[in-house]
Amino acid sequence: MLNQTIVKNGLNSIKRKYSRALSQKVGELDLEEICRTGITPEKFNFAKDVFDWHAEQRPSAPALWFSNENGEDRIWTFDELRKETLKAGLVLQNLLNEPLSVGTSPFVLTVLPRIPEWWFLHMGAIRVGTIFCPGTTMLTSEDIQYRLEASSAHMIITDEENAEKVERAQQTILNSTSSSTCKKLKKVIVTNSTTDATPGDWVNYNKLSATISESDLLNFKHADTKSEDIAQAFFTSGTTGKPKMVAHVQSSYGIGHIETARQLGLKHDDVFWNISDPGWAKSSYSNFFAPWIAGSTVFIHQMKRFEAKPVLEALRTKPVTKLCAPPTLFRAMVAEANQSFQFKSLRYAVGAGEAVNPEVIRAWKELTGNIPLDQMYGQTEFTVLGCEIPGEDKQGSLGRPNGMYDAMIVDESGNEMPRGEEGVIAVRVKPTYPVGLFKGYLKPGPSGPEWDDEKNMQSFINNVYLTGDKGYMDKDGFIFFVGRSDDIINSAGYRIGPNEVESALQTHPAVVESAAVSSPDPQRGEVVKAFIVLNEQYRNVDKSQLTIEIQTHVKNTTAPYKYPRKIEFVNSLPKTVSGKILRRELKRQEFAKK
Repeated sequence: MLNQTIVKNGLNSIKRKYSRALSQKVGELDLEEICRTGITPEKFNFAKDVFDWHAEQRPSAPALWFSNENGEDRIWTFDELRKETLKAGLVLQNLLNEPLSVGTSPFVLTVLPRIPEWWFLHMGAIRVGTIFCPGTTMLTSEDIQYRLEASSAHMIITDEENAEKVERAQQTILNSTSSSTCKKLKKVIVTNSTTDATPGDWVNYNKLSATISESDLLNFKHADTKSEDIAQAFFTSGTTGKPKMVAHVQSSYGIGHIETARQLGLKHDDVFWNISDPGWAKSSYSNFFAPWIAGSTVFIHQMKRFEAKPVLEALRTKPVTKLCAPPTLFRAMVAEANQSFQFKSLRYAVGAGEAVNPEVIRAWKELTGNIPLDQMYGQTEFTVLGCEIPGEDKQGSLGRPNGMYDAMIVDESGNEMPRGEEGVIAVRVKPTYPVGLFKGYLKPGPSGPEWDDEKNMQSFINNVYLTGDKGYMDKDGFIFFVGRSDDIINSAGYRIGPNEVESALQTHPAVVESAAVSSPDPQRGEVVKAFIVLNEQYRNVDKSQLTIEIQTHVKNTTAPYKYPRKIEFVNSLPKTVSGKILRRELKRQEFAKK
């Protein structure tokens, strides 16, 4: 990483100087009006039109604040961060050795932990018009292989710890006689030094970044991006097949997250801490677009595991004003408490990724002196669903749609349901297509990613987008979340597709067939439970030892967070007449045990 100046104090005085409420306008752009009308400008680039405007208006205001496990802080101002991200853009441009023609822009994959370079590179990719495709460091080489092949990526960027997985993924592809992917793949490594030797055909990002001069920065030319040009692609889990590619354009996250910023009440004087892995869309939501639309400070803590004690200690010592975290963490913090919490600056909290238990909300308010703890609803496919925050009488509700999205409850055919009846949460896309909504799913094609017409037709029906989540709307217009209408397992904020777990299980010799479903858990909300039919020669072995062996196998085969924390060995699985496994029946049995 970069040589970092340790900043111990002075942040509060800097922030007070620039304190101001969130404005709807950024330069000449009225972002809220754009979202209300659905009319985007022809040309738009978030880095140039939004972030750089803040850098011009408030160059010395803090933009990005990193805190390491030793309590040392490094803060980049908007102007300093602008320069770092210009360097990142030039590194990408120079390595790709081509003028980046918008519309056929290359995919750039990242597999990086919470290090500043992720933020530099994300903004740099927007500046030069490449398609930024983040992945978590928990991905296995098989996961990386799929993403490289599906995206036809021109470049992958990782750190020293994850480089070997990339090597294995690339070699597997190169050994294939049917694929030409990866033959010209640029591999970039982020290190702790600008002088470290770089292995093989890897390129040292930090070394290249250090060679860029002030003159290079002054002569930088942004890509002439249109609002409708693809800017990000996120892989998100599904119940069947491989993860889907969700395509967002320059304006969807770059303008659409004005609603996320508004919902969070972000202002220039806020220090906002969103606890999320950089590989997930939630990090782009709340560690990037929303706070920088508002001109807030993004706070990132580099603790290895987000557990109750260190998080509470950070809130006690750091001037974080607003916090967004998985509900599982709020449950853990409440359980940890033996006295009232004493926070330095926190005044608002929000849970995201799953429902926040009402009992946790009540306990949190008692322990914090009534600091609000709300819940917000969104998906990789769109921004936060704009809702009026519910009062005490509507606790448990997502809120009432405020007009940014025309949200409703529909049946599977897109027909609106009566108030009080359960259906699918949906968003109307005609006559006005929501600015913050994705443009569709992509799939691998012979010449690179192409639109997945089949998946898109299933998701866009009768002029609405079906979220795939169940809910109902009460007589007052407040939406209540019921649960996933598909088989996705939502464990501690991680969305896990059963097919991914079952595919990993199937590679173990003991497994004949399996079904992965969600099972209730007091700490994580849900966990993966696998029902397994054993191969005959394994039916009399020690089941406790076999359980551990299978769990370890899954951890080594796919991303470790997907492993089944519970396993039950069964003689058969419930199925339909056509032979499809009835996961919903197994899930029903699990939740009936609560």
